Parts: sequence; structure tokens; C-alpha cells
Amino acid sequence: MLYDSLPGGTGYLHRLAGPDGLHDVLTRARQIIEQCSCGGEDRPACHRCLLRYVDGGEYELVSREHAPDMLGELFGRTGDAWSIEETGTTRDISLVQQVESELEALFRRGLLAWAEGFDGVSVRTAQTPDGERDTTLRFTAPDGTVSGWRMGTQTDLGFTVPDVVFRSLDDDRKRVAVYLDGYRYHASPDHNRIASDADKRTGCAPAMAGRSSS
Repeated sequence: MLYDSLPGGTGYLHRLAGPDGLHDVLTRARQIIEQCSCGGEDRPACHRCLLRYVDGGEYELVSREHAPDMLGELFGRTGDAWSIEETGTTRDISLVQQVESELEALFRRGLLAWAEGFDGVSVRTAQTPDGERDTTLRFTAPDGTVSGWRMGTQTDLGFTVPDVVFRSLDDDRKRVAVYLDGYRYHASPDHNRIASDADKRTGCAPAMAGRSSS
């Protein structure tokens, strides 16, 4: 969604109405972000690349590291993933993927904030070769035993695609599936999926088959 934050507008948005104009602007933006000298200054961003476009209270939310990831979702690693689709009205544009990504980001932030409060929990975040974010949690028990779990998002398990899946680094058969949609999309009168959700939980954890859960 592109919008002009200035009252009355600046008159520039019409230049982005065509796919070529938008592609050119995003390509130039990607180059500026990737080549900005603040990358060698150990700074998340600066006024030469991103900070001039946000309010002072939002500085801590801006990251040069994440911006190329977001643009990479549009262009792909080799730049050949760009595709457009014409639509008559914004009502025809689905926001499902955007909502899912926002929920995943909120869940991740909450998880990292929780982990910071415990001495026995450590978190490592890295970027995989295919551009995905790899998050690993390690738990140290009082007796010194260490266990690890890798967090993945939108993982296709064959019979379901949970928002988040944790896989044990010690036993790949152990996994925990997390759904973030909540009551509205799972148990409301308009979207009652309690029965199918129970089947998915059983499939995720065969050992629980036949047991009741609340």
C-alpha cells in the first residue's frame, strides 16, 4: 500500500502507478540501502538511507538489515521474481499474507523479549542462504543439560501449515506447532474450525491421539 503522508499530496504518486516506475524506485532504494556507509559503522541505519523518512520516536524500529529482506521478497535473490497483477480496486487485494507476517513478527518479538529475561535461555538469529531468517533457542537446565529448538514460520507439514513450528535440534521427530490466528479465525460462529484444528493437533503430535484437550 503506497500513500502520501503530506496533506494534499506531493503529486508524485502518479509516477508510481505504472509497474516500471515502481520497479525503478524500489531498485534504486535497494541499491542505496545496501551501499550505505553506515553498514561499516555498526549502525542499524542513518539519515543517509532510512532515518530521514521516519519520526524520531520510530528510530529504534528501523533496520538496514531488514529492509533488503523485505525488498528481496519482491525481487528475489537474483532479481527475477518481480511480477505484477492488475486489479480494479484495493478491495480485490488480499491482506492475508501481510496479517500473517505481522502476527509472526509480533510473536517473534514477544519470544525474544521473554528469552532475554532468563539466564538459561539464549537466542541466535541468522539469515539462511535462501534469505530466510533462522532463529534458534537453547535452554540450559540447572544440571547443565542443553537443549535446542529451531523456529520456522509457515512450515508445510503436509496436512497443515502452522504459523510457527519449533523443531528439536536433539530429536527431529519432536516438534511444536503454533497457530497465531486466534478465536476470530478458529472458533467464532463465522469460522468454527475446532474439529479440524483438533485433527491437526493430533497429526502434529501422534502421541496425543485419543486424548482430550481443552
